[in-house]
Amino acid sequence: MERPLGIKLICVWLSLSFISAILVIFSLIMSEGSLKIPNDKKMEIIHTPQWQQMKVNTIEEFDNYFEKTISQRKSYIIQNLPYGIIAFIIAIGLWKMKKWSRITGIVYSILLILFVLLTRIGGSEYFLIGKILGIITSLTVVYYLMLPKVKEQFK
Repeated sequence: MERPLGIKLICVWLSLSFISAILVIFSLIMSEGSLKIPNDKKMEIIHTPQWQQMKVNTIEEFDNYFEKTISQRKSYIIQNLPYGIIAFIIAIGLWKMKKWSRITGIVYSILLILFVLLTRIGGSEYFLIGKILGIITSLTVVYYLMLPKVKEQFK
């Protein structure tokens, strides 16, 4: 049986959730390395235009910035890595056209919509756009996986 294009696209979307969580882990490792930079190098970095715009003027502010960044990334990993792993498992099931994965994909997408709606809308306009796109994508996945012709292919 030929795998429908919609299923292929959903598998890619779900796999990207997992990949993004892995990338955050790597960025966390890189950020922790920034705290080990010698103080004289930190002073050089602080005096670059990018850091001046962020109003980081002392070594203490530099260290605080990275400690805050590391803390935020750890929080992101704790919150999102389980979702990424689940998404990847669902993607594998959908790729293999397993019946359980269609149902799980629907439930997962509905839970993502609820999660997005229940989280605080803060941050930049890009964050809000991301939330809106996440809801639209999840609704599309639910709609597609509930289509009778798609449901029939998973028997």
